[in-house]
Amino acid sequence: MAENASRRPLRLIVTGLAVTLAMAVLLSLGTWQVKRLHWKEALIADIETRRNAAPLDLAGVEAILAGGGDVDYRAAAAEGTYLNDKERHFLATFRGRAGFYVYTPLQLADGRYLFVNRGFVPYELKEPQKRPEGLLVGPQTVEGLARARLNEKPSFMVPDNDEAKNIFYWKDLDRMAASTGLPADKVLPFF
Repeated sequence: MAENASRRPLRLIVTGLAVTLAMAVLLSLGTWQVKRLHWKEALIADIETRRNAAPLDLAGVEAILAGGGDVDYRAAAAEGTYLNDKERHFLATFRGRAGFYVYTPLQLADGRYLFVNRGFVPYELKEPQKRPEGLLVGPQTVEGLARARLNEKPSFMVPDNDEAKNIFYWKDLDRMAASTGLPADKVLPFF
């Protein structure tokens, strides 16, 4: 009986420490969640501001990028001619359908190239000859959202790109350009 009485204070101390530790962990997780919420809300507001701003010309986007700024989701505009025979296909789903986002190089007047996301096509329309209405010829003006290039594969779980079949699982701008035969130094470093 006396032995149980001597263990009781030790149990209370251990229980108190465990409860204090659990409370500290829960409070720190809650604080982290609130900070993350504020960060995410600020990020969404920043993206919305960029999306709704007047489109920048390519020189403006390049200046932001050269200054170390973030070009993702900045409204941008460009003029050039599509090289429809050099389009690249990024595997994706859209509204429950499997298919591809079509990235087509836009040749600019100064001889450089910009890969433009032309939109989604279902899997069965991957080949350009099956969608002739989308093969725009002649000078075109494009407005959209600039996207920064990825410097590496996003995850080891993402498959390697299959250039031979023109199927890209991640947007490797360097490989997309090289697989079309475009000179790397002439391809703009964003989409």
